Amino acid sequence: MEVLEASFTTTSLANEGELAANPINGSANDPDSRFRIEEAKILIKSIYRRRFDVDKKIAERRSDREEVLSRLRILHESEKRLKYDMVWRIKPQEHLQLALDKLSFANSAYQDREINSCLVADDINYRNLNFKMLHVSKNLASEKKILREIKASEKGKIVSLWSSLTEIDNSICRLRYTRCYPSRDSAGGDKQKLKEMKQLEIAREKAVANASVKGKIWNSLGTKKALQEEFKIKDKELEDIKKEHLLLKPDIKKADKELQRVEKDIISLQHQLTHLRRRMEEAYQHIVLLQKE
Repeated sequence: MEVLEASFTTTSLANEGELAANPINGSANDPDSRFRIEEAKILIKSIYRRRFDVDKKIAERRSDREEVLSRLRILHESEKRLKYDMVWRIKPQEHLQLALDKLSFANSAYQDREINSCLVADDINYRNLNFKMLHVSKNLASEKKILREIKASEKGKIVSLWSSLTEIDNSICRLRYTRCYPSRDSAGGDKQKLKEMKQLEIAREKAVANASVKGKIWNSLGTKKALQEEFKIKDKELEDIKKEHLLLKPDIKKADKELQRVEKDIISLQHQLTHLRRRMEEAYQHIVLLQKE
């Protein structure tokens, strides 16, 4: 009780800066309880005004924090999109480089040969049609129909290695995208998607290995000059994405620092608010004690 009374003397109120603005009639040494009650009430009014100001500042800084967080979310989404675009474009570039390397160093005896698709479905379908021709067909009309299907299947077998690899890479990228941006309709969990991606990557490696061993990549790859031109175009697009990503990084760093400053301000203001609440409680307790005297 003595500590409370000592903390609310005229001197302590003067430290709060209230006596000069709100003079009290009476002597500073007047022991009258009424004088000390009035002194405590003035202090409470002062604290209330300051609490109001601090509350207002906290609300403003919280609004600033939401604005910075919103900006950061947009920046991070842009960064994620650019990274995804880079991954999407790097693999086709590797395939173009592979094709250029093979055109540069391969034996000319391998050129002008057809390419078997690395996707086995066409080959299976082709064998099934031959099986029907040998074992199932019983009349001329059926045989002619099967022959037409076989010819169509043979034409479909001439697929470029690059196109096949691009198809596989597109499937892998789609799986990566669904992992980054899952939707309600997307079926299967991460384990299933990772398994599918691994299977596609193995199929891609086998396709490159088979084409390299058999030498059957030449007919549909196009001329070396055409591939070089396409490689330059794709490389330019990839470089533009990398530059955009580099330009984005300083904005993200700046927003992160701004968020840290705002968070620090909010914490400091909350500490001030806690201190003012405690001072107000002490002032009310002091008034209650004086009224009991």
